[in-house]
Amino acid sequence: MHVDLMQAQVPDATTLAKFRHSLERRGLGKAILHDLNSELEKAGIMMRGGSIVDATFIEAPSSTKNKDHARDPEAHQSKKGKNWHFGYKAHIGVDAGSGLVHAVETTAANVSDISQAHVLVREDDRFCYADFRLYRYSEAPLRSQQTHTSHRCAGVSQGNLRP
Repeated sequence: MHVDLMQAQVPDATTLAKFRHSLERRGLGKAILHDLNSELEKAGIMMRGGSIVDATFIEAPSSTKNKDHARDPEAHQSKKGKNWHFGYKAHIGVDAGSGLVHAVETTAANVSDISQAHVLVREDDRFCYADFRLYRYSEAPLRSQQTHTSHRCAGVSQGNLRP
């Protein structure tokens, strides 16, 4: 699909949010990502063998000055360094060979990175790279809850990931 932004209007944030929520209600987000990854693998674009695992904050409004006079009940706060964040965390698994996202898990911001690592590492990965915080707490191999297979994550700094 091609959208020419010089000719067509870009949907506003509300429209995009409604579409995203519609996908979430139907449980289609993971199915779409799975189908996309399958097509990329068939085309030889998605590689296998290793993953890069990391997480990022998704900020949510912490103010209670809204219609319901309440914060988002599913969002929580978490501290990274000296900074506090309120919202969610996107835990992301990236194919080490191609740099394409193969897994995403969204949680409240206070959920630890290590608790989601088993979802982000594929069964047939021979290695995974993780930032130092994740590596430091994963002295033992990451164990997949579904398959009981083990993976070791090598701790790397961002500097080591540059080409």
